[in-house]
Amino acid sequence: MDVLYLALLAAAAALSAAATWRVKLGPAALGAITVLAGYHYAAYFAGKFDLVIVYINAALGQSPLERAAGALATIPGAVLTMVLPLAVAGVWARNRWPFAAAALLLLYAAAEKPFATVDDVFPGYSPASGMGLNPLLRSIWAVPHPVAVLAGYGLLLGGALARRLDIFKWGWWLTSLGLLLGALWSYETFGWAGYWAWDPVENALLAVWLAATAAIHLKSWGAQLATAGVLLGAVALNQGGFSALHSFVGSTPTPQILLFASAALTVLGLLRIAVPKDLGLGVAAGGMLATALVIYVVNAAPALYSATTGASIAPPAGDVFVAWLLLPLASAVYAGTAVMSIYYAGVRKWKYIVALYVLYIFVAAAVAWVYKYASESPTSTNFFIYLLWMGSATAAYYVAKSRHSTLHKALHVATLLLLIFIAASGPYAYSQSYYKLLAVDSIGARYFTLLPWPYPQSISVEKVEVVPDGRVVEIPPNAPLRNPPNYTAFVEKVGGRFALDGLNYTVVDAGGVKYVVVWGGGQKLGSIGEVPVVRVERNGTAVIFPAPLDLVEALSENPAAVERYLRCHGNRSALVPGGFIINAVLTADGKDIPLTLRFDVSGVLKGVGAVTIGVGRLEGLVGYTLLLLPPSSLEIGGPAWDLATALYVKTLIEQCNPSAALFIIERMGGRGLADLARYLHQGGSVWVVAFKPVPAATLMWATSAAVLVISFLMIIKTRRALDS
Repeated sequence: MDVLYLALLAAAAALSAAATWRVKLGPAALGAITVLAGYHYAAYFAGKFDLVIVYINAALGQSPLERAAGALATIPGAVLTMVLPLAVAGVWARNRWPFAAAALLLLYAAAEKPFATVDDVFPGYSPASGMGLNPLLRSIWAVPHPVAVLAGYGLLLGGALARRLDIFKWGWWLTSLGLLLGALWSYETFGWAGYWAWDPVENALLAVWLAATAAIHLKSWGAQLATAGVLLGAVALNQGGFSALHSFVGSTPTPQILLFASAALTVLGLLRIAVPKDLGLGVAAGGMLATALVIYVVNAAPALYSATTGASIAPPAGDVFVAWLLLPLASAVYAGTAVMSIYYAGVRKWKYIVALYVLYIFVAAAVAWVYKYASESPTSTNFFIYLLWMGSATAAYYVAKSRHSTLHKALHVATLLLLIFIAASGPYAYSQSYYKLLAVDSIGARYFTLLPWPYPQSISVEKVEVVPDGRVVEIPPNAPLRNPPNYTAFVEKVGGRFALDGLNYTVVDAGGVKYVVVWGGGQKLGSIGEVPVVRVERNGTAVIFPAPLDLVEALSENPAAVERYLRCHGNRSALVPGGFIINAVLTADGKDIPLTLRFDVSGVLKGVGAVTIGVGRLEGLVGYTLLLLPPSSLEIGGPAWDLATALYVKTLIEQCNPSAALFIIERMGGRGLADLARYLHQGGSVWVVAFKPVPAATLMWATSAAVLVISFLMIIKTRRALDS
């Protein structure tokens, strides 16, 4: 047990609880939380591998960014990142309730035992490195995205509890930033050009953002409190193991604590919402809040039921969510643009605008029937694309003509433009049916796709190079890293491939191990009972029979690998290379696109897959995303082979670590030396390139950034007006 970590955690929780009664202790509580967070992060940067939370997410040779990502990729790390701005809100507002929430969240983090050491789990074991980071977290976005979201959550919660709309607004801004950074992360790393997967955690974050946006427009403390409730539900979904896509921080066995608090706070907030004087604004903001609540209930209800009953009911995600809720949500958004148009044009024009929006429905239906902009998507999707384009453009027109401030108009017009670009890019980004595949069996050769616009016309793989990534990872002591069988007594020398042709032999089972017994042929050396001992030499390889079938098959496949295996027998190291990087350059329509594939052994240890597919992009009005997959094959009844894993296993054999090599092969479905030799001997040079267009993606990112900049300026302007 790390006594210092425990003491710092206890002090931070105690001072936060004390600040609930005496607000003057708030700065002391903030200081204690800051020291605790600093110690937590310092443990990763210092390589304190004896701490369990560090051991499972860190390794020797990691970059500073990866160490920071590892510190965030635990429940205690996520909670601390949220609690720190929560305490800042308490000091800023001089209010006790943010400290009460901080104390409870710190106790929640303490339940995960972040102070536990490896020695507590494996007595007497002293690690030299760690298991490394989840491969998907090795991204530039793995730090700014969660920090922005969690800090935003902290300020939203603090602002709501302290009844400070100004603090709440900063929380909204950081949450908005986190939403954008998360979409970028998905787009560039694991979404394969999909910036939104309709995953429960993504949906929960969207619900928080919608609720917070509605609360700011309503200027109601009840709406802020309801947002805080929705927020706690989002945290529970992330940390309760309800999302396979967002399971980076692991899961807690007690998410119901947060889920119950979430439900109670949401209901309490809804009961305290005041009806705004501006009816039009109330209707628009109320619509946003209602949409947020629908998403919240759809996510939280199954999660709460599962957490309390033990039943396995997951919140709807992906295609299920799209099938159930996407069209109703798109209808709600379209209705929202109509309400915006009425609000900014003036209530006197409501009949004209309603008629116009009804007309748009018939126009969109007619156009969708004749022409499908999103060619691989159903007619209904194209219908809503056209509908949202027309509705958003009309609302933007009336906003621009209104008498509001320049910043106000710029923000709302930019938001409506963003909606147009999301509608234009969304179907292409989400659906994998837009991907087309191309087999490339010659590096440097040009291949024509024979596909219409907006697909690229020609593609080539120009360069492929392999470099080590420099990390050292430790296979944990509970992994089945066994001593490989000792076959040295059965092999006299190793030359070329060995074959049993021309021999009279049988295969027998002795104690669960299959042996080859040679009855005729070769040089008889003696006998064991009635079983002859025979020496057989083929192509410079001499084997003494009876010999294990596993060994004989391996010699027939790859004698060089067997020779290395025999020479290294007895070597057994849990420290292994972290993996390697394959840098490649693809050319699409004459433009070079660099991309990086990775083999990351941490993915094997964590059961999430070791091979990270290379992703490259060509930005433009119509952007392209290209994927590069290494040569691979799957034998029925045999191991799943791929070039990246084979190169890594070859590295382990060259480093005289047969135990680790067999461990990796077994994770790929292989068994024994024969599969190891077969794996390394497999050929194959056909690389697979997958590519798809994503129209308007670049415009969407630029408009998102504009929304953030304009809203930042508006918050600053409002604050200065209050100060003056």
